[in-house]
Amino acid sequence: MTAFVIVLVLALALLFFLSRKLGDVGRVNMNPWLAGVNDCKYKYAWDGTGIAVDSANGCLHLLARFNGNPVAKTYPLSDVRSWRYEIPELIVERGGGVIGGGLTGASHNLGHGIGQAIANSVRESRVIENTGLYVDVRDIDHPEWFIKFRSRTPHDKATQMELRRWMEILAQHVNG
Repeated sequence: MTAFVIVLVLALALLFFLSRKLGDVGRVNMNPWLAGVNDCKYKYAWDGTGIAVDSANGCLHLLARFNGNPVAKTYPLSDVRSWRYEIPELIVERGGGVIGGGLTGASHNLGHGIGQAIANSVRESRVIENTGLYVDVRDIDHPEWFIKFRSRTPHDKATQMELRRWMEILAQHVNG
């Protein structure tokens, strides 16, 4: 019984840690970069990444992290090769498992339920961390840029609509 309590306490501590880390996502101060692209009609910034279309000058401003370091560059629209977005799918456990970190009534083994909760939380965190826009440009050092988009849940419809909006913005500006 003591081992069970220790496992339960450790699992709850891990779950708390993961939820806190997920809650800290997006806390990078974007104001300095946004001030530099203030005149751009279309701009987006989140968690140390950003994109802005400068229609007047025909260029694209990008900000991303490479090897943990922030890099900002400006490219003529003619250097933009392609773009796409990704929202990785979350595998949701069903049938007595745990969905989104809550225990279901059908889960008879508490240890298994906690393990499932942790696994689901880790998967959800990965989905949210990897949701964003990829922009490929003509640049030997930084050919692919990843702009992270804010997503509170793995199936966030508002984020999906924002990504689709950016697909259209880039299509109109790059393709004319």
